[in-house]
Amino acid sequence: MKNNKRGISSIVVSLMMIVLVLVAVAVIWGVITNILESGTEQINLGTKCLDVDVKATNLICSGANNDVCSVTVTRNPGGDEIGGVKLVFTSSTGTGNYVHDVPSNIVPLEAKTESNISTGISNVTNVEVVVYFEDSAGNEDLCSTTV
Repeated sequence: MKNNKRGISSIVVSLMMIVLVLVAVAVIWGVITNILESGTEQINLGTKCLDVDVKATNLICSGANNDVCSVTVTRNPGGDEIGGVKLVFTSSTGTGNYVHDVPSNIVPLEAKTESNISTGISNVTNVEVVVYFEDSAGNEDLCSTTV
């Protein structure tokens, strides 16, 4: 009888080892899959950003402190539908900035004008356009403005 118990004991230990190895493989597979999927999302966003070109073609500021602006943005052909653009206004001294959200798609070859934007910054001289896409959860994915 003792010999039979030892035989069964080694089978149980072998089965436990197999189960532990399978659990370890499943955990490692989950971690690697998550890393690869997040890297793929960033690559897809980078590709989409490269395909879209939106520029500010006209900036007119007025008001007592030159702080109420109208901006015309123009989109060149190509790329996917965008979630919108952010207009980043800066002063002539570069000491302050103001961000204005334009949350809608600008179709290729369209010019869109945003008027009467009160920036709260004196002597606005520059506007930068930052394109963004919306992910499946509705979050904004900003395109990098650096080259």
